[in-house]
Amino acid sequence: MTGGEPGDQHHAEAMERALQLAEEALEQVTRIAVEQIRDGIESSNHVEAAERDMRSALRQLVLAQREWRSKPAPRVRLGGSDGAIPGIEPR
Repeated sequence: MTGGEPGDQHHAEAMERALQLAEEALEQVTRIAVEQIRDGIESSNHVEAAERDMRSALRQLVLAQREWRSKPAPRVRLGGSDGAIPGIEPR
């Protein structure tokens, strides 16, 4: 995971919370579909579409989290504002 910036922890927590909420929403939509089937009601096209959309959203969130975690940490510039390292002559 990337590190070093104050916003990194907040970003990680927000991403984790979004994943939890998406998982919970998918569970609820799936539960609705199962209950409809058990009650002998043909599952609504809208419920089926919601389930597909929630699965897709969850998949996209997982991919976004993996992408964010794989980014290298930002480079820290040493020396002055021009990036020069004290005591080293530029070429």
